Amino acid sequence: MAEGSNSAERDPLFHQRRRLRRIGGVALAIGLCGAAARWWIQPAGAADPLTAEYAESQARAQARQMGILYGKSGQVFQDLSDDLKQPRTQAISILVISAGFALTCFYLGRPAGGDGGSSDLT
Repeated sequence: MAEGSNSAERDPLFHQRRRLRRIGGVALAIGLCGAAARWWIQPAGAADPLTAEYAESQARAQARQMGILYGKSGQVFQDLSDDLKQPRTQAISILVISAGFALTCFYLGRPAGGDGGSSDLT
């Protein structure tokens, strides 16, 4: 018998662990592609300067109103909300979440036992 089939016989969770590692790899690849796509696909900007000026004045009025109603914390949350709408921030969020999910899958799908691992540091 081959060594691979022998390890599958010893570990009853071999197939589930392998499936978790595959899911982690797919999630990481999809996350990388999604983050790259979000990074490079920018929404079309306002071509009309009057529209851009109007949007800027609306943002100032909204920030002032948030400051009056909610104080400094309202402005902080408004700034955070505005930052989360930016493509760069969204791409980084996609990347971090997919990497965290993939690392969790890799951790849970690690081989049983200490085969070749560096767990013994002494």
